[in-house]
Amino acid sequence: MLLKIFIPVALPGLIAATIFAFTVAWAQFLYPLAFLYSEDQLVLTVGTVTTLIRGDVYHWGGLMAGALLAAAPPVILYAFLMDYYIAGLTSGATKS
Repeated sequence: MLLKIFIPVALPGLIAATIFAFTVAWAQFLYPLAFLYSEDQLVLTVGTVTTLIRGDVYHWGGLMAGALLAAAPPVILYAFLMDYYIAGLTSGATKS
């Protein structure tokens, strides 16, 4: 009963919640900035900013490449799971 009824009905909502959780976890900036000190342990978002900005000198090519690499996984995830995402957000909005 669980596999034939509950999981198919709850799957869009579970996928929407998973996408939100992944996006929030991927965009972490403050905690890694506060707790990680060596450059080889930094996450992509913090490492890009801390290593490519020195005082008033911005290395724009590296910053833009890092921003593209940091934004690619959530965009790819949204692209592949868009139908489930929309179904999960609108599951209680209509009467069937």
